[in-house]
Amino acid sequence: MSAYKTAIENTPEVVAAAAEFAGSVADLGNSLDIAKATLGAVGTVGEAIKPFVPLIAVVTTVISEIITIYEDAQYNKKICNALMDRVQTAESAIKTLNRRKQENEKNFLSKEYYKAFVKFTDVMKKIKDFIRDISQLQGYKKFIHASSIKDKFNHLVDEFDTVMSDLHFTLTVANEVQREIDQKALADDIAEMTKFLERIEGGITAGNNQINTVLQEVILIKNQIETFTDIKRSYLPIPETIKATTIDPKELTDPIGGKASDRRGKKEPFILKKTLKNSIEVACVPKSIPEDNSMKAQKIQAQLAILGKLQDSPNILKFYGLSHVDDNLVMILEWAELGNLREVYNKFDIVWTAKVSIALGICRGITFLHSCNIYHHDVRCENVMMTWHLEPKLTNFEYARLTTDSTSNVTNLTEIVHWLAPEKLRSANVQRYNAKCEIFSFGMLLWELAFEKVPYENWDMNKIRDHVLANKREKISFGKESSNIQKLQQGYAKIIVAGKRLSYYGML
Repeated sequence: MSAYKTAIENTPEVVAAAAEFAGSVADLGNSLDIAKATLGAVGTVGEAIKPFVPLIAVVTTVISEIITIYEDAQYNKKICNALMDRVQTAESAIKTLNRRKQENEKNFLSKEYYKAFVKFTDVMKKIKDFIRDISQLQGYKKFIHASSIKDKFNHLVDEFDTVMSDLHFTLTVANEVQREIDQKALADDIAEMTKFLERIEGGITAGNNQINTVLQEVILIKNQIETFTDIKRSYLPIPETIKATTIDPKELTDPIGGKASDRRGKKEPFILKKTLKNSIEVACVPKSIPEDNSMKAQKIQAQLAILGKLQDSPNILKFYGLSHVDDNLVMILEWAELGNLREVYNKFDIVWTAKVSIALGICRGITFLHSCNIYHHDVRCENVMMTWHLEPKLTNFEYARLTTDSTSNVTNLTEIVHWLAPEKLRSANVQRYNAKCEIFSFGMLLWELAFEKVPYENWDMNKIRDHVLANKREKISFGKESSNIQKLQQGYAKIIVAGKRLSYYGML
């Protein structure tokens, strides 16, 4: 509870940082258009500059890629900001080079100047890779020790400053004051990230403070998927390493003292409760999976193999494997006695202390998925299963995918529109799903949990779409509660409002 309370107190600072971040990206985006125009202009100069044209093209492209990565940054934004100051300086230097190309023609004839420019492109690529790694949890594992992050950052800054000097570019950030600002940003982000990893628990870090090996296993499966979903190799058999575990039906038995709630669903085939190996309560969920060697079968098997790797998180519904029950192919999942969170809030009035605990658990589950480079794609209370102890378990990965894959088509838009981000509402099948979309949905889930009803209930899809795209949201208005609960509600409300743009570790 204390970790959550700390996050509530820090929320305004995080929101302010998010606003500053958005403004910086907008400024850089505008200046990038000028940088791209530079390339065409440089090509008109004499023979001396021609060898530099490809290098300028590389730098311009790298700057564009850095901005894209920066826009999706979830962690260590202060460190990213310090490096973005230098990226902006580099972009400005390229513009100056174009404006004064005649004055620089002598430099263009120098071999040393050319070598320095090659090094300049290399340093910019290193900055891009570093920002990408530290801004996403799956890349942060490379720098799990604070000293390695600090050393890498300082080395990059030194390299940048040196090459900028070698190219006679103006350095607007190379002074002692800026260095002090950089070091403070570095210390703040490292401290915040360390606290975040301590708070989040949920299987993301192992006991030795190393990012869990699940990340590496997921990446390995992903690489195998890329090989075996290639249409040219579709004739190859599916490797056992990227198949879901097969469970012998004999290992599944009926629970002792069966009851009506052991069967879920409104029509056949029902979800059935069974006991696995006489000890583990499981749900047998009918699943239509082609049992051939088609690319569709390979993709589903690979997704299930990845799902099986996610058992380390206590906030992900465990997937044990595939089996057959009554001649139906079924997924064997962890049994959640209370059903999904929507069913729970429809049956019971959940107290606020429990809501906070549930929200934190869901946040941990989503963060664990993101640490494995996976998005859920359908975050809402109906896709959160609940145990007797009110432990939330994320489920229903029908739209889950690796984040580097193309965006999945959203075929049930009318059902999920209540939680959908504006970007997806604007162009559901075109806009790439990213962390911001997932965070927005998480914010809507928090609203749903707070008020125990579906957002925009009984609204049609067009009305919801127009409302959200007009930058309007559901109202947040709580009833009379004790002063302690009111304080909790106020902080919770701030997180809902900010949820459409905040990173998860800003919420913990």
